[in-house]
Formats: sequence, C-alpha cells, structure tokens
Amino acid sequence: MFHRRLLLLAGVASVGMGAIGWQAYRLGVLKHDELLAHAESRLIARHWTPTVRGRILDRKDRVLAEDRPSFDLAVLFDVIEGKWPREQARAVARKAYRGQWDEMTPAQREETIARFQVTYEAHQQAAWARLARVVGTSPADFEARRKEVVELVAKHYDAVVRQRRTREMDEAAARGEQLNETALRAIERRIGEPIWEQGVAHTLTARLSDAVAVELDRLEGERVDVVVGENDRKEPMVERLELIPGLRVVASGDRVYPMETMKVQVDQSHLPGPLRAQGKSSAVELEGVAIHIVGWLRDHAQEEDIRRRATRIEVDRAFRERVMSEDDADRGFYDPALAERVGSGGVESSMESDLRGLRGQRIVQLETGSTRVVEAKRGRDVRLTLDIALQARIQAAMTPEVGLAMVQPWNKSPQEIAGADGQKIPNPAFRPVGTALAGAAVVLDVDSGEVLAMVSTPTFGRAEILAEGTNVFDPAGPWPALNRAIAKPYPPGSIAKPLMLVGAAKRGFYTPGEAIDCTGHLFPNQKNAFRCWLYKKWQIGESPIPNHTEQLGHALPAEDALCVSCNVFFYTLGQRMGPANVIDAYRDFGLGRRWDLGVGTEYPGLAGHTSTKNKVTSQEAIMMAIGQGPVEWTPLHAANAYATIARMGVWMNPRVLLDAPVADPVRLNLDSSVLIEALAGLGRSVNDEYGTGHHISVNGEREVTFDTDPTKVWIWGKTGTAAGLELIDTDGPEGPSPRERVEGDHSWYVILVGKAQERRPRYAVAVMMEYAGSGGKVSGPICNQIVHALLDEGYL
Repeated sequence: MFHRRLLLLAGVASVGMGAIGWQAYRLGVLKHDELLAHAESRLIARHWTPTVRGRILDRKDRVLAEDRPSFDLAVLFDVIEGKWPREQARAVARKAYRGQWDEMTPAQREETIARFQVTYEAHQQAAWARLARVVGTSPADFEARRKEVVELVAKHYDAVVRQRRTREMDEAAARGEQLNETALRAIERRIGEPIWEQGVAHTLTARLSDAVAVELDRLEGERVDVVVGENDRKEPMVERLELIPGLRVVASGDRVYPMETMKVQVDQSHLPGPLRAQGKSSAVELEGVAIHIVGWLRDHAQEEDIRRRATRIEVDRAFRERVMSEDDADRGFYDPALAERVGSGGVESSMESDLRGLRGQRIVQLETGSTRVVEAKRGRDVRLTLDIALQARIQAAMTPEVGLAMVQPWNKSPQEIAGADGQKIPNPAFRPVGTALAGAAVVLDVDSGEVLAMVSTPTFGRAEILAEGTNVFDPAGPWPALNRAIAKPYPPGSIAKPLMLVGAAKRGFYTPGEAIDCTGHLFPNQKNAFRCWLYKKWQIGESPIPNHTEQLGHALPAEDALCVSCNVFFYTLGQRMGPANVIDAYRDFGLGRRWDLGVGTEYPGLAGHTSTKNKVTSQEAIMMAIGQGPVEWTPLHAANAYATIARMGVWMNPRVLLDAPVADPVRLNLDSSVLIEALAGLGRSVNDEYGTGHHISVNGEREVTFDTDPTKVWIWGKTGTAAGLELIDTDGPEGPSPRERVEGDHSWYVILVGKAQERRPRYAVAVMMEYAGSGGKVSGPICNQIVHALLDEGYL
C-alpha cells in the first residue's frame, strides 16, 4: 500500500514538473524571439519623423506639383482642453492604490486623484511655458489659441449632437416607437459619443521656421522621469512622462502647382476674319491648367485610402519591401490623429502610394539614452507624357476670351427651323451669340501613343474645390470637374467614316478601288430616309446639286467619299456589313475598353446598346456606319483611332504616365491598300476645295481652315457633325424641376499632322465642341490653333 501511494505521489509530481518544464520550454525556446522583442520594445521609444511628397513633372521635367516644406505645431485635443492632467492622475491613482481602490468612497478617490493631479498640472504648465519659449510667442497667445480651438470643437460637437438627436427621434418616430425613460437615456448615451475632432491633434502654430521645427521635432516624444506622488506604501511613484504632452510636429507644407495659372500669348493673325488682327497678340490668363490630369489633394485619409494601401502592401512584394520598417510598420501609414493630405483627383490620386513619402524614425534606447536615426524618404517623382506649354496654348485657344469657343454670328444655329408641317418652330439647338461652348481636345504622339495634351473646358482652379457653394462637381451646371476628353460619351458622327471603310474591307464587304454611286438617298423609294447631307441641303434650297455623283461626275471611290463625306457611300457599307460586323469594326479601335491612364474616370466607349436585350437593328447599323445611332466614344478614342490608321493598322494603348509599362501593340490586320485610300481621302478632305474640312464660311466669305504653309506642314483630317441629346437635372427655386432637354449638334474635327517633306503623320489631334453646330466651323479654327501650337513648341 505504502509503495503504491509513493508511486502515485511521484507520478503526480512528475506531471507537475512536466507542465512546468513544458512551460519553460515554450517560453524559453518556442516563444523566445517574440517575448524578447516584446521586452525590448518596452525599453525602446520609436518616434516618427515627417517626410515630403514626391513631385509631378511634365515630359520636359517642368514641375507641375511639389511640396513646399513647412511644419505646424499641433497638440492632442485632450491636452489642449485641459483634461490630460486629470486623466493621467486618475490612471496613476488607481495603480498606486490598486489594493484599496475598490474599498474607497467616492470622496476618498477624488482626494487621491487630486493629490496626483497637482503634479500633472504643474508638468503641463511647464510644458506650455517651454513651448512658448521655443516658438517665440507669449503664454497668453498660446492660451488664446487653445481657447479658440476648444470653442470651435465645442460648437461642432453641439451641432453634431443636435443632428444625432434629431435623427434618433425621427428614426424612432418612423418605427412608431414610444420612447420611455430607459430608451431616452440610451439615446442620450449614443448621441453623446465623442466626435473625431476630440481625438486628434489641432494646430496651435502654423508655418514654423526651420529652426523651430527642428527643435520641436527633437522634443516630440522625449520623455522624462517625474515623481508624481506616493503609493499606498508611502513609496514614491515615478512615471515616465512626455516632456511636452501631446506634442505633434505636423508636416503641413503647401502643395504648390507652379503651372496652375499661366499667361499665354495668342497670335491673333491666325484667327478667322472677324477675330483676326495682323501682327497682334493677346494675353490670356489661364487657371486650372492640366488640373484634370494632375489632380488635387484633400485633408484626412478615408477608410478606402487606408484599405487601398493595405491591399497593395499585401499583394505587391516589392512595394512592401520598400515601405515597411525594420519593426514591420508601414512608414507611409495614414495617422488618424493628423489632417494628412491625400490625393483626390487625377495623378495625385492614382499615384498616391508612390507619391507618398516614407517617414523616418528616431529610435531611443530608454536604458542608455542612445539614439539611432532612420532617415525619411521623400515620395517618388511621377513624370507625365504631357507637355505643359502645349497644354496651356491649347487651353488658351479654347477660352471664350479668344472667341473661338463661343457662339459667333458665322457659326450660330438658326433661331427657328421648319417643323414637320413646314411651319416655323423654335430650334432647340439655338444658342445666342456670345454663349460659351464647352469642349475637349487631345494631342497624341502617333509613334508612341503618348498624350502630349489633354484639355477639357470649362476648367477650374483648386481654390474653387474648397469654396463654399462650389458647383465644380455639379452635373446640373457647367460641371468643370468632368474631364470631357475621356469621361463623357459623344456620338462620333462622320469622323467614324474612315474606320468603317477599313473595317468593311477587313471583313470582305469592300474591295479596294471600288466605287459607289451617291443618289442622294440610300433607298430608291424612300427619299426622306437615309439621305446624304448634300441631298438634304438640296431639298431646302441651299445646294444646286442633289448628290455627290452629279457633283463629281462619277461614282465615288473611297478617296472621294471621304473627301466630300458622302453619307450614301458609308450607308452602303453599313448595310452590307450588318450589325455584328459594324460593332466589331468599332471594337477593333478600342470601343468598350478602358485605358487605365491614371487620371480619373474613363468612359470605355459603346458600340451597340447598353442592354444585351436590345439588339442592334439593320437600320441602326446603317446609321452607325456614319457615326450615329447606338455608338458613343470620347475625344481620346477619336485621336487614338486616327493614330491607329496612321500606324497602318497598329492599335496602341495611349498613356499619360511616362514611366508606366508600355502595353504590347495590337496589329488589327487591316488591308494596307485600303489604309492608303483612307489617308488619301483624309488628305483631300483638308486640302481639296471640295473637301468638307477645307474651308469654313465666315459672313459669306470662304476661309481655308488651316493657314499653315503646306510646303512645311501636311494635314489629313475629317470633320464630323454628331446629333447630341441629353437630359440634365435642374433645381428651381421650389426644388427639383423636370429634367431639361438639351439638343444640338456636336462639332468634331480630327486631324493627323506631320512634316510636309515626310508626308508621314506624326501627331493625332481630336477636337470636340459641345452643341457648337456643324462640323468644322468651331472645331476647325481650334484645330488650326493647335497646329500652330505644335509648330511654336518645336514638334513640327
């Protein structure tokens, strides 16, 4: 019996010793590194130091955006408000009297807290005095600023509480809930939750000098041992306190955009007759130059910003290795306690994680006081394909001040038109002389696909984003924030005709050199349907010739058809091809695909109906062959399509980020002989007196569209008139009113331009002006200005 008990006791002891041994092994071996790191972390203080955002540069390394470094002195709100001494005193009192705290009366607790609070208040007052000395201001000024911050936050808090209470009551009423005393107390608890401003640092002194910023940066995070009182055993309580509680040195440097405002000289000798002034130029003041592309910043990171960065760190190994510190912390993290700037538009937004700098660290060994510094890294610079000087010249040409981007007597639509019964009715497309016209222009390098300029008007300045009552983002107004070059859909009109020519040949519906008769209308027995534009003019007495076959004296080959923009020729191709082939021909040129340029919202283009339930009919396919019906694209689509023709059928993805990877070109397998026909027709459209792009009529006088020297510069191009219709929400004085119907013709002119001696297209230019009337009357003179801008900037 005795031996059995002895063995039992030995077994129990061995189990206990085994458990102790396992725990020792687990702590000493398995978790050694983790526990050592934790222990060492308690002996190390890490202090983050600020960094600088990267620059945005144009293709010639001109600065479009950069930080102008400066720093602000900020302090956490609980310190500014004066709650910090009590909060710290309460925490240390509980620790000092942990064995007696639960047995103390409220009065005893308050007395204990008060004893400790005296020390913390003295420490805080000394900190305020030290700050005032470093900054070079008086304690009274600091006190006044602190009171101002407290009052502002209090007002905001009261307003939020009122809003919360109203919402809670409204929601309860909507549920039909009867609120008793318990429910009301619960509501008051919820609405009394702190607001964001009560948990962050607020600026007390802005734009510190470099010397002051360096000194405060040294003081931030510095700690000292302070005897704050005695514990229940009469032993001194030593706490390691921040030398200046709540101090934050905030990188608040201005983000400056040196090219946002520019003054551009416009040579008036190249304007249409009534605007022309030989040998004179006018200075145009511009604002918001390239703002749609470069973008802007906003304060405060949002949840989506934080998630996006965390996702990239997770999936992009190279990025993770670049941004993480030795203790596995993101050096570019968004600090919720600071109003940190975040890209909110254009490249500032899309390249946020690259532009954002990496904080440095000052690592202090608390036992020895030794300090090690990890230097901050400024954000990466981002280079664009954009030429800011060319961009500004084009924007200047598109300002109403110059006179081209507005309704003029020679390009206005008639105030009345004939109705179905022949009676005069108001013309919905009419706009009074002097009306400013919105639009967009794109210049593309044919060989590289690089965007040299991308202008959208109206534009805006960054100050307007923050202005009270701004309409920058309002779709019901002029909508300046919309980048019309890539984000808004437009029907292409006749500029789509060369695409249909090469698309029909690729699919076997057109034979190189084939001629087609223009009878004025597609169907012999339907003279008022699918008419040629010349036939329509003949019907209303504006043309003595009913069709292009009579005008030219023969059936039209493709070159002639493009020169005179014969609708019947391309109706015929659309009829032959049918819906599926017409849609595929458009898709060859990128409709339905986004480019991922990194400058904001992109409209991918549409060939066909948005709903797959609606099939494109044969009649719609005929209309799509002249760029009408269910087809929409953007000015960038147009420029890139013509660049594809210039490359003899090689499609390239356009790009704005110069250092971005270049996508592989796509060979569309287009017939080279038909591409040559298309280019010949586009050349004649501009340079032949029969060409629709050759001239405009100004007060009854013909003026050539392009006044450049044809021995130096050669231009291929096509005008387009595209019927536009949209519904816009408007708000009247009594609330929302019915949607306003806006009608009219969009004016297109797309060209290829190169040196005359080379006869090779070097640049593609697309201009579209909203509701500007027929073809080239408005867009043509703007295109002419762009060619002169290319000359002036050394591209031709």
